[in-house]
Amino acid sequence: MANTLKTRNMLCDVCNAATTPDEGSVVSPENFRKLLAKGWGVHENNIGMVMESGLSREQAIKMLTQQHATSQSPWLLCAQCVAQAKNVMRHNTKFNLDLGHFEVRDFPHTPTGQSGILPMPVIIDPTVGEEVGLYWLDTTSFIHELSAIRPFQIFLRGGLFRSTHGPLMWLLFYVPNPKPEPQPFASVECHINPCDPKQVSVWRRLSNQTHWHLTLLGAGNKVAEFFEFDNVFGLEDSLDMLEQACRGMVVTDFMAAKQEFWNRFTMEDLYTMS
Repeated sequence: MANTLKTRNMLCDVCNAATTPDEGSVVSPENFRKLLAKGWGVHENNIGMVMESGLSREQAIKMLTQQHATSQSPWLLCAQCVAQAKNVMRHNTKFNLDLGHFEVRDFPHTPTGQSGILPMPVIIDPTVGEEVGLYWLDTTSFIHELSAIRPFQIFLRGGLFRSTHGPLMWLLFYVPNPKPEPQPFASVECHINPCDPKQVSVWRRLSNQTHWHLTLLGAGNKVAEFFEFDNVFGLEDSLDMLEQACRGMVVTDFMAAKQEFWNRFTMEDLYTMS
């Protein structure tokens, strides 16, 4: 249970494992109650100790849940418990319907020739509700070559660029080449203004989903292919580090920052970065 003594002793308030604030994370009482509501936060060690007093398992869990919920102190969580808590709080976006013919309606028409990946709030599966979907836009015939790749895999890497106009976060999505080639079959960049809460919030929502849905969209908003991926991309951790690194910074001209980034790096440079 949460108490100031455990925090000073650097013990996880959930599992009692040794930790530090740098290794783990501090969770507010309000957010911890959200975890309790989802059935997480009462550890087996504590349940066992309470059951030794003669209570049943159900009674022990109920008592501990009530005690945890009334705590007004922050909770120090070890790295393992942080990972579990994040997974519990993720939005379950597993596609539940049968795969069939997909159409994109009411999608804003893009300027002729524009390509790239666009994250956008959308309802793909009514049983899931609104999520952030990824749309790979390409009005050329290449979108059909891309959609034919099997197995179709997509990977993500990213980083922070400090331009003279402020910080810029870059993301590189790439599809490996099915042939033994050193370069990916296809890749595309995305750029985020870390000082724009609206931009960051869209990617933050995506990072909080259990599954990502990618639609390959060709000319006339025609769906070339639709894919679902388990969210193993690590974007949430990248956004956390971005937020810490850019705290107190400002972006004076985001378009100029992007141009400076393009002048400095090629897509091949981004792909080979470790």
